[in-house]
Amino acid sequence: MTLPLGAGGDTPTAGFFQNAEELQPQNKLSTGYPLYRKLTKVLHLSLDEPETQEALSALSDIYPQNTPSARRNLKSHVEKQVSGVSKEFLAAFDALHSQLIGIESHIDSIGNRCEQMDIQLKAAYKNAASVLKHTQDMKTKSEQASYRKVVVDALLERFTLSDTEIRLLATSSETVNTAFFAALSRVQNIQTDCQTLLIGENQRLGLEIMETTNMYQESAFEKLFRWALAECRLLKSESPEITVELKKGIQTLKQRPILFESCMEEVSNIRRATNIRSFQNALSVGGPGGFPRPIEVHAHDVLRYTGDILAWVHQAAVSEREMLEGLFDLASVASRERQIPTTNASDQSALREIKGYQADDELLLRVLEKNLEGVCRPLKSRIVSVLQSGLGPITSYRIANLVQFYSHTIIKVIGSSSEISALFDELIQDAFKIFFSALMAQAADMLRFVDAPSFDLQPPQIVKDTISQLREIMLSHDESLLSSSGQEGDFRQIVNTLLEPVLKLCEIGSASLKPLESAMYMVNCLCYIQMALSSFSFAATQIKEIQDQIDSQIHVLVQEQYSVILSQSGLENLVMHMETLQPPLAHTRTVDAKAVAEAIAKLDLFLVTVTVDVAETLSRISSVQIARRVSQRGFRKFVDTYRNIVAKIMDPINKYEFPSSLIVRSVEEVETLLSLQDSSS
Repeated sequence: MTLPLGAGGDTPTAGFFQNAEELQPQNKLSTGYPLYRKLTKVLHLSLDEPETQEALSALSDIYPQNTPSARRNLKSHVEKQVSGVSKEFLAAFDALHSQLIGIESHIDSIGNRCEQMDIQLKAAYKNAASVLKHTQDMKTKSEQASYRKVVVDALLERFTLSDTEIRLLATSSETVNTAFFAALSRVQNIQTDCQTLLIGENQRLGLEIMETTNMYQESAFEKLFRWALAECRLLKSESPEITVELKKGIQTLKQRPILFESCMEEVSNIRRATNIRSFQNALSVGGPGGFPRPIEVHAHDVLRYTGDILAWVHQAAVSEREMLEGLFDLASVASRERQIPTTNASDQSALREIKGYQADDELLLRVLEKNLEGVCRPLKSRIVSVLQSGLGPITSYRIANLVQFYSHTIIKVIGSSSEISALFDELIQDAFKIFFSALMAQAADMLRFVDAPSFDLQPPQIVKDTISQLREIMLSHDESLLSSSGQEGDFRQIVNTLLEPVLKLCEIGSASLKPLESAMYMVNCLCYIQMALSSFSFAATQIKEIQDQIDSQIHVLVQEQYSVILSQSGLENLVMHMETLQPPLAHTRTVDAKAVAEAIAKLDLFLVTVTVDVAETLSRISSVQIARRVSQRGFRKFVDTYRNIVAKIMDPINKYEFPSSLIVRSVEEVETLLSLQDSSS
């Protein structure tokens, strides 16, 4: 509340001070008095300041009416109010003080209780210290026990078998299956892990575990062995089915060599009996329902009979190997070596793997040999009976070649060191021995009676028959499925055995002929033989040898033909004397101008008919090319002789008068008449 304004619009405070000035005497307002100073300070006080405004506002609340009485009693009134407020304040604080005293009393009570509780807690803690220590000890022991339990559980899990695994390994009523092999593998893993225990501080534990697991392992191997024997006794069919469990069982039994060998012996006995029975059935009974027919039905056809027997043996060997590879769960050594990269000597792991493959393959070949050894005796008896049945050379060679082919083929399957491989080697030797015996007997018969050559000087029929036989043998050799490498060397003995008596026969027949006819006869026989051999690349050596003999006979023919031409031409005596006499030749009666003129005149008549006569003489040579070559070379040699005669006649040293008149025919004219200008010697 604000104070009411006075007369003249002045504020109550201003009026109050104005009236106060009127009341105070002037002489007392000296600057030295405190009142003066206060009044001066009040008069100079700014009413616009916030503090002043606030103070006046508070004063208006106390004095709502500005009266002189109020102004006179201001101090007392303010003091009263201050005193009243102070009393109220004191009264309020008395209540607060009482409350604080109560609170202090409660706090003291709480403090006493806390002290009591602290004393009790200390006493309780002192009493519970042993319990806490015991509890901590028990907690530590509990943690240790838990850790030991984890270790024991892990140890039991790693080094002991479950009841199910023990039952699988030791109980004969439980079948051998994948779970059995897993349990056996676990036993082996446990034994491997026990090695770490044996080299540490737990040797006793390791020994106990090894003893227990050994007992289970031996029981498992005994069970596996009995089961494998039972399964192997079921392998009696020609194409038995090999189960996955049996493969795994055989592979596992390799860890016990004695048991494994016993099992393999049982397999060999069963498969040997099966193969013998199957072979006998194939020979005499045939297949199911009569197809295929029994092999012995074709006994009259020795080639087919022998081929069918050998084909069956080869198929049996292949089937038996495939069965054993399935049984041993092996691939061939060669294919597995190809899967291993090329290694050096430092790569021991790969080398050991290859050696393992080779050991497996050697085992397979050993068992395979036992499985097939029962077939050897009936196979040998039948092949030998065929070879001893009086075969001709061609048939005996075809059979020998057939046996040789199947020998190469079967060795790839069963190896070269088996009994059946040795049997094939023996059969091959017997077959070729009989073949060569037949050839030598035939050669002896051929040379016993030798007929004289016919007038046409062609090869005799016995030569043609023998060469035809040789060609048949060579065709059989060329059509065989054996590798072509080494064919020439292997076949040389056969060709020589056949050719030597033929060539001997031709030489004996030609001995009764004149030299010219003998050479023509030999050329005809040799060309016939060469023509028969020319189709076969492996007879290249023999062809070259025969060609050398033909060239030798051609040389003889040229010499003989030249002698005949020289004699018929009338120049023979002239040539003989000119080569032996010393110049001047014209002074010798046998080669003087008259003798030369008579000889040249006779030559001119000879040149008219010589080509026809020579062609008729050589017409009995079967090869037109050879006949032409002989005539041309003979004529060329005669021309060279005539050229030498002309040169000596024209040579002044021989002192012939008018030598040109003696030469009726020039060398070029003689060449033309003999058709030599366009031919080469």
